[in-house]
Amino acid sequence: MESTLSGRDGWYVWPLVTVSLSFMFLYVIYGAVWRLYFSPIAHVPGPRLAALTFWNETYYDIVLGGKYPWKIAEYHKAYGPIIRINPYEVHINDPDFFAKLYVGISKGRSAKWPSAAFYMTLQEREHVQAQAGAMISQRGIPVEKSFPGQSLLQALVDTNLLPEAERTPERITAEAQLAMGAGTLNTSHCLRVATYHILASPDVHAKLMQELMSGFPNPDLPPTLDQLEQMPYLRATMYESLRIFHGIAHRLPRVFPDRAIQYQDWIIPPGTPVSMTPMHILDNEDIFPERYRFQPERWLPLDTNGQRLLRYLVTFGGGSRSCVGLELAKAEILTSLACVWRRFGARMRLKDTVRERDVDTVYDIFAAAPSRQDNGVLVVLDEEQP
Repeated sequence: MESTLSGRDGWYVWPLVTVSLSFMFLYVIYGAVWRLYFSPIAHVPGPRLAALTFWNETYYDIVLGGKYPWKIAEYHKAYGPIIRINPYEVHINDPDFFAKLYVGISKGRSAKWPSAAFYMTLQEREHVQAQAGAMISQRGIPVEKSFPGQSLLQALVDTNLLPEAERTPERITAEAQLAMGAGTLNTSHCLRVATYHILASPDVHAKLMQELMSGFPNPDLPPTLDQLEQMPYLRATMYESLRIFHGIAHRLPRVFPDRAIQYQDWIIPPGTPVSMTPMHILDNEDIFPERYRFQPERWLPLDTNGQRLLRYLVTFGGGSRSCVGLELAKAEILTSLACVWRRFGARMRLKDTVRERDVDTVYDIFAAAPSRQDNGVLVVLDEEQP
């Protein structure tokens, strides 16, 4: 028999539908009123739409593609240094507060908020996870026999620092993911950005080459790291490269479950995600005037201007929560800049590279990323003069 909503059946069904829709409507209204007026962070300024729904953030991050950090910066201009950017999260834009927010365990227990995820393409993740699983199944076989070049993964599989229960393909994949991003991609991206700006700035190029040729007379005898650290313009070029390439575009939320956070006159209750965006500090005009200009001279002299600015160089985080590999990354960048530019710098020139398309940070994939039309930084070498 066919069932319809007419006659006697409809008499019972339609009131139920009406009641259900009414409850749903009231629930939505209650949620909106609670978020706007009764939430523990309802007193924090910011756009009403962001406080009301996650769809605002979704639009900028998903529909427009990684654009929310720039919209957050616009919100700060309109509402001040502390704002609410979604129904549960507070964002602060104050360079001097960064080290107070990202503190170690001695200053109070804190935890990451899950919105700050590290990105890896699905294909990359599946590939690394398959390798990790294969290595775990063949533990004990020398890595060079079965997986040449995979010493990092093998070390993670064989380490005694992880309990046996945690040596899973998922855990090894997560560790490899972190190593790829923080240990390789960020450093190479910084060098790419540095290459463009040095070649696009003739005065910077000339000063760097002059210092390298004076302090590094024989390119076939690489200097030690201690010798490179005695070259002020080289170090200033490294610092400016770290600043202008941004490193991280995404905000870094923290949660303090046991204590409230005070910022100026605002009290942020325990358990509230509070975030800051390193890119906003690195682009702050009050600290780095003419932020769009590549200017190593702003860091000189290193013992005065350099020391003052280093506290705001939050490319890899800051405070006691800064990246543990920061010094290694600096050593890699300093050595790479010195050796490549001393040997080839006089012959290098840019080809078919556009800053706005190939270099500048324009969207957020957690890491700072150039446009999707990015062609890379293309460099050609002129013929060596006899």
